[in-house]
Amino acid sequence: MVATIFRLVGIDLQRQFARLKLEAEEFKQRTTDEIRSTVASIGITIGLVVVALFLLALTVVVGLVALYLWVAQSNGAFAGLAVVGTVTLVAAALLFTIAVNRGRRKRSPPSPDHQGMAAPAANSGTLMADRLKQQLTESAAGTASAALDSVADAIRKSPRNAVFATLAAAALVGIILGRRR
Repeated sequence: MVATIFRLVGIDLQRQFARLKLEAEEFKQRTTDEIRSTVASIGITIGLVVVALFLLALTVVVGLVALYLWVAQSNGAFAGLAVVGTVTLVAAALLFTIAVNRGRRKRSPPSPDHQGMAAPAANSGTLMADRLKQQLTESAAGTASAALDSVADAIRKSPRNAVFATLAAAALVGIILGRRR
């Protein structure tokens, strides 16, 4: 009866409900597509970074071997190992210093967009994707920071003979790589 009265006035409730339902489905599909696109983009970026880090590690190894061979040719094998050991020690100390200083820095408060404030319906898909991206980034940064902290703590608390054994193993690997040429 109410529907008939509204129809006489020019309002079709069923048509309005159907239109609202269609708009909600379109919004859901747009948001889902946007989230999938963002996750795929993040996945591709992470994959590219992993490959780049692997290639960078290979480049560093080749550079250290080249440095060893260059110094070893003119000054002997032990001088080559000493130079390579010094370079890697300085690099490790620099990275540990950066890691420790990063952990001590105070984090800035989150932006208002990410504190649970209500957003217009048109931007909620974008905000949801941004929140997901921020959570993934913070999780990865937290895991990397925790790993670096545990490595730095292990080095600080290790007995000297363990540190010397590690350096000796590195020297042995350098000798083996130097003799293979």
